Amino acid sequence: MTLRPAVVRLGLIGYGAIGKHIEGAGLENIELTAVLVKRPRNDQRQGVKRTHEPDRLFAHKFDAVAECAGHEAVRAHGRRVLESGADFLVTSVGAFTDTALFDRLLAAARANGRRLILPSAGIGALDILGSAAVGGLDSVTVTVRKDPSAWKGTVAETLVDLDALTAPRTPCSTARCARARGSIRRTSTSRPPPPSQESASTRRGS
Repeated sequence: MTLRPAVVRLGLIGYGAIGKHIEGAGLENIELTAVLVKRPRNDQRQGVKRTHEPDRLFAHKFDAVAECAGHEAVRAHGRRVLESGADFLVTSVGAFTDTALFDRLLAAARANGRRLILPSAGIGALDILGSAAVGGLDSVTVTVRKDPSAWKGTVAETLVDLDALTAPRTPCSTARCARARGSIRRTSTSRPPPPSQESASTRRGS
């Protein structure tokens, strides 16, 4: 008898480019159960419940929730995701320049036997660049363009009127951004998490 892989019940926080790609990908053994959006939407697709009310999202049971909505979403919903019994995959890893936030979510993950998952986030091909560096890479220039709303909740919000922008703008100098971003720690906790198997490593992030 062939055993079928278990279906993972996935929730999404955010329905921008990443969320739409996940929904449209038709990933095997992934059941997209519900999506939290910022505003009410009329484009409901059969079988996927979209809501702008967090309580309605968390009325569902998830195995994992992916954040695709920016730093504020990590702060607003991260702990609740982990305490609800789901793994939390964070794409907006820059939120963890707030080390107190990182510590709170890591503690919640450990306390509930869940995982806090930090992928390479929005820096394309970061793993490839990491591999290339082993061979003696000297320097890399990465240019990233984002909608102004994606900068909310970051140091850029204190330097630029994000709601008034009408043209491309570099929100802060390279030196200031470097000081602001701090260190991002890539972390996973096992389930359940024996102390001997917990680990955290440090990676520079943006």
